[in-house]
Formats: sequence, structure tokens, C-alpha cells
Amino acid sequence: MKENFNHTDSPASDSHGLEKAIKQHKHGNHKLLAIIVLAVVVLLLVASVTLLVLQYRHNNKLENNNASLTEQLNKQKNQVKQLQEQVKKLNEGSNNTSVTDTTDPNAGYLVIKEWGIKWKTSMADSIGYTYKAVNPPTSIPWDENRGTYDSVVSFYIKPELLHDKTCSELAVSMFRLVDPVTPMDNINVKIGDRYYTSDGSPYACGDGHDQSLRSSVLNEYDFANWYSL
Repeated sequence: MKENFNHTDSPASDSHGLEKAIKQHKHGNHKLLAIIVLAVVVLLLVASVTLLVLQYRHNNKLENNNASLTEQLNKQKNQVKQLQEQVKKLNEGSNNTSVTDTTDPNAGYLVIKEWGIKWKTSMADSIGYTYKAVNPPTSIPWDENRGTYDSVVSFYIKPELLHDKTCSELAVSMFRLVDPVTPMDNINVKIGDRYYTSDGSPYACGDGHDQSLRSSVLNEYDFANWYSL
């Protein structure tokens, strides 16, 4: 009878199977390790890219901020430059412009511009005058001893200040003499480089307000209150 032998049960066969299993296991481990390494590499790449993107955005933001700050600084520099130019112009203008005194030197005076003289009176704003040139010069008819005159000024109170307009004329006149015969105090008086005299016949006004105003003016009508311009 012929015996049958089962080779699968032999030690050589078992050894070969174990070796094959080990190889498969190592191959599987290598494959898993490769997958893990690949995954790590991918994660590192993603992290690197993310970091680069964040850094780019941060740098871009800084650049934008720097650009904005630079623009603001340039605007401020231009404003400062403009202010400096304005200050320079003002300084130049102040150096070239003299200070002007706006005070009226004739305030409180009635100015007779035709003669270049003025009457100091608190009633200056209430008084007016009429001027008349006389050519040729004429002797004063009521007193030839005073000399001849070439012009005369007559005074009045401004009608708008009166109740009775007929009370306007003060009936007082002043004469500029050409050749005074005998200069006398309060008769022929020198004001500036010319001689003057005065005469008249003031009258009373029936209206109390108007008469009070006339009296105030006449009380200040004195040669001591006259000056040259």
C-alpha cells in the first residue's frame, strides 16, 4: 500500500508562509508610514501656505497703513507750508504798512476849511456856516478903523435841531481882514498868519428850547477858542 504525504504540514512550508506574512505586514506598515508621512507633509504645506497668506495680508495692511500715514503727513506738511507762507505775507504787509491814527484831530471843532482855522466848541455838531468871498476887499462899513476884509463867514444853528426854523440864524459874523489898521484884543485878532474880526447883533428867540440852544452856542463864541489847522 502506498503512503500519501501532506507537504503543507512540513516545517519548510510553515516557514515560507510566515515569511510571506511578515513581508506583507512590513509592506503594510511601510504603506501606512508613507501615508502618514504624506499627510504630515500636506499639513505642513497647508500650514506654510496659510502662514504665508496671513503674513502677506499683514504686510499688505501695514503697507496700506503706511501709505495712509504718509499721505496724512504730506497733507499736514502742505498745510504747515501754506500757513508759513500766509504768516510771511502778513509779516511783509505789516512791515510795509504804517500804523494809521484814525482819531479825528478836528473832533470837537467847527472847521472853517476856506480859512484854515477852527473853533473849539462843545456845540460843533449843532452849528453850520455860510462863506462869502469879497472881491475887491471892502472896508467894514460900521467901523472903517478895523481895516478891509476879503471874505466873511456867518453862523447858524442847524434847522433840524430847532422847533422854530426862523431862529436858525445867530446874527453873528466873522471877517478875515486884509489890512488891519490897529490889531486889538477881541476886536482884531490874529489866528495863524491872518487877522480876523467879528461883529453881529444876536436876538432872542421866542421858543424856550431854541433860545437855550442859541445861548449855549453864543456863550462859547470867543476868539480865545479859535485855532489854526
